Amino acid sequence: MKNYYFVKFLLLLFLLAFLSSSFSKPSKPRYSDSRIAIEILSSHETLSKGDTLFGAIKINPAKGWHIYWLNPGDVGQATELKLEISGSHSKEIEPLYPLPKLFIDEGIATYNYYGMQFFPFKFIVPKDFESNRLNLELSAKWLVCKHKCVPGKAKLSITLPVTANKSKKTNHYKLLNKLYSANSFDTLTLKNLTMDEFGIKFPLAEISNKQILQMQFFPLTEGLFDYEKLNFETGSNPNSREYFRLPFAKYTWGDPTQIEGYLSIKTIDSSYILFVIGKTKKED
Repeated sequence: MKNYYFVKFLLLLFLLAFLSSSFSKPSKPRYSDSRIAIEILSSHETLSKGDTLFGAIKINPAKGWHIYWLNPGDVGQATELKLEISGSHSKEIEPLYPLPKLFIDEGIATYNYYGMQFFPFKFIVPKDFESNRLNLELSAKWLVCKHKCVPGKAKLSITLPVTANKSKKTNHYKLLNKLYSANSFDTLTLKNLTMDEFGIKFPLAEISNKQILQMQFFPLTEGLFDYEKLNFETGSNPNSREYFRLPFAKYTWGDPTQIEGYLSIKTIDSSYILFVIGKTKKED
């Protein structure tokens, strides 16, 4: 009789374990169709508490197709990547967007991504992480264009074991670490942005104490600027100008009182990118 109850107890444990595994979310790390492929890459196969997880969302439009940056430009739709850790330690993670290319077609300017792109992210596993699994979920929306434009969306996920043993890295670890570092830009808060009827002036002295040879501004603030004219070159006399003007578009609908965007800067001895933010005031 004792053996009967013992066997029944073991069967109950097996059933509970089976049901638990059946209701856990399976990983779905990839999506693809004839126009685009998306995949979540991870720096680890298994994690330990306190580990730093590096990852990236790899997006690869088919040949000739493209998607759009956060600010698509005159037309298009921003690529949205919502990434979060689900469960008891739920947390939203902001992936980093690489700078796009500016394309101009018959006077229409857009910020596009052609070819394979990586959108890196980072997450530090808390020391008090309670679960034995880390669930990473991605909700993606995009507009992919060639001779026509097709909207799309997908939900992807990966599940990584969290163990008390030493974590195990994937072959992607070094690449993903470098990608995150390469797309992590310093922030510069500009204090002396001024505005007139023609545009907004960036003071060069606040941006760099070295000779600036060339700059390009990638605005996150939409509906303000003439995107074709956001390049700046000093010409033969680098010290001849004190500011870099961002010209307004003919028709504007955005808020000019606060500006956000990225500056790609080339000085006499280096090249780098800054995330810039600042409040503007009208010139006296």
